Amino acid sequence: MIVIIISILLITSIDRILGIMQLETTVHHIAKSYIYAMCAGLLPLFLFFVLHCFIDALGQTRVAMIITLLATPINILFNYIFIFGKFGAPELGGIGAGVATAITYWLIFFFTVWIVAKRIPFERFRIFHEWPKLEWLRWKEILMIGVPIGVSLFAETSIFSAVTMMMSCFSTEIIAAHQTALNFTSLNLINISSLNLFGRSYIKTAKLKITNLCYPLSGYFES
Repeated sequence: MIVIIISILLITSIDRILGIMQLETTVHHIAKSYIYAMCAGLLPLFLFFVLHCFIDALGQTRVAMIITLLATPINILFNYIFIFGKFGAPELGGIGAGVATAITYWLIFFFTVWIVAKRIPFERFRIFHEWPKLEWLRWKEILMIGVPIGVSLFAETSIFSAVTMMMSCFSTEIIAAHQTALNFTSLNLINISSLNLFGRSYIKTAKLKITNLCYPLSGYFES
C-alpha cells in the first residue's frame, strides 16, 4: 500500500516539483524519466528492507552485508550497459541509471527471497509457506516502534536531498560537483551510523551478560 501511494505521488507531482526547481530542459527530462524508471523498483526495494530487517533480527548481519555489497557490482554492470548502450541495449544516458537501479532492486530482492526460503537458519521459519492472520493490535505495537525510527532515518537522509533542491538554481556543473561532495558526506555518515549501531549492540550484549551472571545469585541474596 505504501509503495502504491509513493509511486502515485511521485508520478503525479514530479513535473510540478521539477518545475519549481527551474532545471534546464535537458536535465528536467532526464530527472523525470529517471524517477519514472526508479518507480519500477520501489516494490522490491521495500520488500527487500523487510527481509533485510528479518535477517538482522536473527543476528545474521554478515549475510545482510554480503547481500548489500553484492548490489554494488550488479548496479555498476547495468549502469554501464544502459547508460552507454552496451551489449545491444539502448543508450539511455542518465535515464539508464534509473533503469539499472530498478533492475538491481529486483535481482537483489529475488536473491534475498531465495536465501530466506532455502538457507539455514532462515528456512525453518517458513515465512513464505505459513501466512498468519492479520493482527491489527500487533500492527499498532510495531508501528509505535517503527514509525519513530522511520521518521528519524528520513530526517537524516532527506536533509541532503533538500540541499540539492535548493541548489537547483545553479548550473548543471555546480549541481554535479555538489553531488560528488554529497557522496563523500554520505559515506562518512554511514561509517558514523555503523559505529553507533555497533556501540548500542555491544552495550546491550554486555547488559545481557551481566544480567545472566547476576540472576543465579539473586536467589542466594534473597534467602
